[in-house]
Amino acid sequence: MLPEAVYQSTLQTFQAAPSSQRWALADSDLLQAIKSNRPVRRGPRGRFMKRLLGGFRVPRLEYVLVLLVGAVELARLIRQQGKSPRGYSEPLERSEFIFVGFGAGREDEIFDRYSARRGGRVARVDQTDVSTFGRCMRIEASTAVATLKWALTSARQSMETLPDGCRPWRVDFLTHMAIRLGTFSFMYAWFADVRRRAPNVKEVCFVAADTPAFAAVSAGFRTRYLQHGLIRDSIVLPEFDAVEALTHQEADHFRRRIPTTEVILPAMEASRAPAARDPNLVLVASVYGSEEALRPVVPALEFLAARGMRVVVRPHPREDRRFWSAPAFPFQFQLDDGDPTFDDALTRLRPTFVLSWFSTALVDALNREVIPVTVSPRSSPDIQDLVYPLMDHCLRWPDDRQELEAILDGKLGYGDVVETLRSGRP
Repeated sequence: MLPEAVYQSTLQTFQAAPSSQRWALADSDLLQAIKSNRPVRRGPRGRFMKRLLGGFRVPRLEYVLVLLVGAVELARLIRQQGKSPRGYSEPLERSEFIFVGFGAGREDEIFDRYSARRGGRVARVDQTDVSTFGRCMRIEASTAVATLKWALTSARQSMETLPDGCRPWRVDFLTHMAIRLGTFSFMYAWFADVRRRAPNVKEVCFVAADTPAFAAVSAGFRTRYLQHGLIRDSIVLPEFDAVEALTHQEADHFRRRIPTTEVILPAMEASRAPAARDPNLVLVASVYGSEEALRPVVPALEFLAARGMRVVVRPHPREDRRFWSAPAFPFQFQLDDGDPTFDDALTRLRPTFVLSWFSTALVDALNREVIPVTVSPRSSPDIQDLVYPLMDHCLRWPDDRQELEAILDGKLGYGDVVETLRSGRP
């Protein structure tokens, strides 16, 4: 396990690398694994790629495989850009701004706010669907292939400067590089072409600090990051020109990691506690994840349902809902996704508690004077990696079961609990 000081020094070293190299180092799961000295979590594709790369003993052959994998992915993206995409707003020639999404839960709401501020002159694309980029502008295969070679050369330089503490995970970094090389190459080629062919575009706005953002920064665009979820300490960030943060703690984090950026913390709206709170309703802000990750919610809801509370579940837009369709839950609940935003759901349903794992819905609930409850254990790597001290600003299940009972029995003032959580508890 890396000492915290060494780990933070490693993150700063990665953060200081040029954007054309930094994307190859920006593997959050890998960095968390290095910190705790455990195997990195990979999907089937990542595990297969690591086995292949681990079989090579000649560095030059390693990079041949990385290049081949990147070329295959790049060819797929080039073909995909010509497909018919779902509709998005404003052709590129009439736009001064580009909004890059990925299907986040609050993305439509975030886009609408950004578009209104920019006078509607915003082209919208989805980084998970390259055909939306193709609708705005298509790149030539020859341009993308030339970019692929340059991107690999830059990424190799990042491998040569790995800190000593990261060298045992060299194959894992190569795995990340192989998986992302094609995406970075396509996105860099696309953004570089936009700069040349659409000089009217002033800014590219992202809701994910991911590979396409590194590509836009490397292409020389002014970039903005609209934080949509709680940020992780292990995320290596692109050199955004402006960041709009969600909390004071995360704003300070962005200032430390990207000293040159303009950090904006939008003023919180005046407290708007739901009128006449429903004392018998708990709202679950669901997330997308494995059944194992979601399972801790069951005993908490069973307890609240036994106390006579009605359970309403707001599914996450990206989850497949199979977990909630299981027939064996020991309590009744209602699925409700009728409101366009979580804020609208709070206003209409007026819950007493908002229950989730590590969602921004918990922060939103507390801002609206609704008590948030997390079912994530403090020992969870996901919790420990958050910049925002979530556990200090929520009730915790099952640790705070007695406090929940005291609130339900009227022995503990609801407003007092809200103020304690806002201030932060030990």
